[in-house]
Amino acid sequence: MRLSEHDDYWSIAVEEAGVTRVCFDFAVTFLVNSAGSPSLELRIEDPFVLANPDGSETTIDPEGGAEQLAPALSLLHTRLVHLHAYKDGGLEVGLEGGASLRVDASDAFEPWGLTAADGTRIVSTPGRELAVWRR
Repeated sequence: MRLSEHDDYWSIAVEEAGVTRVCFDFAVTFLVNSAGSPSLELRIEDPFVLANPDGSETTIDPEGGAEQLAPALSLLHTRLVHLHAYKDGGLEVGLEGGASLRVDASDAFEPWGLTAADGTRIVSTPGRELAVWRR
C-alpha cells in the first residue's frame, strides 16, 4: 500500500482501483483491487454515510437488516477516486461520479480498519486516533 502523509490525513493510493467484493456479517467489508497495487480490504464496523452526488445521504448500519444494508451493494464495481484516513480517526472514500463514503471516528470503538495484501494496516482506534503499521 502506498501511503502519503499530510498534515491531518494519510492518502492511500487508489489509481485504477475498484470495489470487487462487498461482504456482510456484523460489519461491511469492501475488497478493493487495482491493476498495479496489492488488494485492500476495508472493514467498517460502525454506521457510515454514503453521500450521493445530488447531496442526499444514506446512513448504513452494518448491524442493520437487509433493506438497510442494500445501498452498500451499489458500490460493487465502483471505482475509487481517493482514500483519506484522517489522523482524528475519520475516513473518506471518494467514488467515481462524485459520490463518497464517510466513517466517523469513535471514542469507544474501532469503527473501521484498512488492511493491504502487503501487510500494511491502518485502524481507527478508540479515542479518535489512527494506528498505522507499515511494511
